Amino acid sequence: MRASDVLLTSTSLKWKSRRKTSFLPDLAIEKGTASILLGAKESGHRHVIDCILGLGSLKEGEVIVCGEKWTPKTNRNIGCALRPRVFIDHLTIKDNLQSHRRLSSFEEKDIDEVLEEFGLAENSGARVYSLSDSMKQRLNLARAAMGSPQLLVLEDPFSDLDEIWRKKLHAWIEKSLGNGVGILMSTHQPEDVQKFGNDIIIFDKGKVIERGDGRLLDPNVKRIAIRCDSAISTATLMQKEPEVINATVHSPDYLTIHILDKNVEWVRNTLKKGNQTYSSCQNIPSNLERLFPPQRYENADK
Repeated sequence: MRASDVLLTSTSLKWKSRRKTSFLPDLAIEKGTASILLGAKESGHRHVIDCILGLGSLKEGEVIVCGEKWTPKTNRNIGCALRPRVFIDHLTIKDNLQSHRRLSSFEEKDIDEVLEEFGLAENSGARVYSLSDSMKQRLNLARAAMGSPQLLVLEDPFSDLDEIWRKKLHAWIEKSLGNGVGILMSTHQPEDVQKFGNDIIIFDKGKVIERGDGRLLDPNVKRIAIRCDSAISTATLMQKEPEVINATVHSPDYLTIHILDKNVEWVRNTLKKGNQTYSSCQNIPSNLERLFPPQRYENADK
């Protein structure tokens, strides 16, 4: 990995509120890759975005954007579509983008390009207060895309979009990644992000509870709980297997792993071959099933 390919790194971040301090995951987003912050609403992933953009109460840690230590000026490399959406409601779609262009020194042609890209050109004279939620969300995304930023920060980008525009947004994200753009995205809709995530980070109650690549969201993934003599050495052994997505140590004698296209018997055989002593090895429900019940997860578009 060349330093010039790294668009965003964050290390040892601590976010502080009045009541508690949260330890946030380290990030390393390269050109053409995406990190996905996944969790139910209010699960804590917004703290990461706030700290990356300088909006949160960062107690300690470091954020590097495009090779520079974070300052307000480094945000010029980032296109943001955040929630809640903030517009000048009495102005038109085009006037809102013009206002953003003047603040950010973009070219006039950038406005025409994003209006066309997000299906807003025909209604560019409509005032924002009269728009549907779908059009407001597309305006939010259009503003983020202006100026061809190197890095995109997208918060719940698929919210309020119908099936047609969700598919178009999928295509736009794929195109952006193909053009070398890095993406940091938060969402509570796992069905929308499986194919984008090089790094999936699952939050619950302000904490990271799982981390892995896009395979973590595959419906065929199994979560296995293992009781053993040494959770650390067992995790080290299992992570050498390509079928193992991740291994999480919960205590000195307990860990969980996620595997794809294998079963619990395969795990037992792998442990025996590696001379790892265990007292139990069994399937358990995944955190994805707990946070996003199967019925909702499978039928989100229906």
